[in-house]
Amino acid sequence: MSSEPLAIKIALSKSIANRMMAIAMAFDLDLSFAEEIKKQSDSQDVNDFFELLKAYKKKKREFYVGEGGAVLRFFVPILCLQKGEYFLELGAGLSKRPQDMLSHLCRQMNAVFDKKGNVVKISAGGFEGGDVSVDASKSSQALTGAMIALASLERPCKISLVSKLVSEPYIDMTLGLLRNAGLKIEPLSDGFHFEGRTSFHYDLQNLEPDMSSAFSLVACFFAANRSLKLEAFPINSLQGDSVFVSYLEELGAKFEIGTDSLLLKNSVLNQEARLSFNLKDTPDLFPVLVSLCAFRKGETSFYGAEHLVYKESNRIEAVSLLLERLGRSFTVKKDGLILTGLSHLNLNSELFANSYSDHRIAFSYAVLASFGVKVHWDEPEVVNKSYSQFWQHLSAGGVYDLHS
Repeated sequence: MSSEPLAIKIALSKSIANRMMAIAMAFDLDLSFAEEIKKQSDSQDVNDFFELLKAYKKKKREFYVGEGGAVLRFFVPILCLQKGEYFLELGAGLSKRPQDMLSHLCRQMNAVFDKKGNVVKISAGGFEGGDVSVDASKSSQALTGAMIALASLERPCKISLVSKLVSEPYIDMTLGLLRNAGLKIEPLSDGFHFEGRTSFHYDLQNLEPDMSSAFSLVACFFAANRSLKLEAFPINSLQGDSVFVSYLEELGAKFEIGTDSLLLKNSVLNQEARLSFNLKDTPDLFPVLVSLCAFRKGETSFYGAEHLVYKESNRIEAVSLLLERLGRSFTVKKDGLILTGLSHLNLNSELFANSYSDHRIAFSYAVLASFGVKVHWDEPEVVNKSYSQFWQHLSAGGVYDLHS
């Protein structure tokens, strides 16, 4: 085996790319702007958003949203700026997720949100500006959609928060992207004030790689005790999930941080320390982080993320099933779970994955496979939602071969 670590450049952040697609839509930018975003991405979600954007530019009235929760919640507030009726077809999973925050927002933006089965009808009256309030207690995505929509208007506007804010780093990301475009937005104690659009400019060079994808890959290499170098890695990231580096250091990972790279050295899992992780702002890290910690002897608690139940799956429930199949003792909490003392793990038996069509859950089973657990996959392709090269990169690093 080569002494040189595998070098990987993770594709553009899905979260950033989806926001840039929404910005292209709200600000009526040339399609070439969105094409460049799509080119830098490795996410099926982003590809689907691009196709939706093309349909929107062609003045279509019917759109297929699929399972893209962010796509739906970014798109609806933008539709409220238009006039007419629009029909959005949702995937089966997304159709079951709560959308009451969008209905509440539409009423304030001179629109009606009417959901029947898996189809949402938006009757838009052409919102031109004003003050709106947003419920961000279950997801921050509707707030992001409202921020992008209101930032595109010439009239000053205000957004007030009517609940506690979850996943705050994602709102910081949205704010940063809009400000980088030259827009003037002032954070308030209870929301945001938008001064009104005067200009727009954006440099699409040096956009950040996806930190959630980076975490999933690094976690698997860590589990397999393999080294890995991530190129074009930002030292100061807009993404809250970049905290994964410090999380993994607590678990025993050894890193060398360069000016634009992150090197994971051969590392061994910290077995004994009693650890806890507050995932209020980084819920996407939960499934993979729990899978890593399942192989520790020390107690590990994960808390602060009640909104995990509103993701592509109920992630607390999905991860609990993984732990049960692994033979790991744990206690479920409403905002996470606690891994108690290490019990006998079913390392030599075959384990069947149940991904719930959720890419994050598939990544968590990949961590088990990287530890050497024999996993039978139900839908390995679900990782394409955010990271289509995931299995290829694991194989290239000698960590795990999906087809072996």
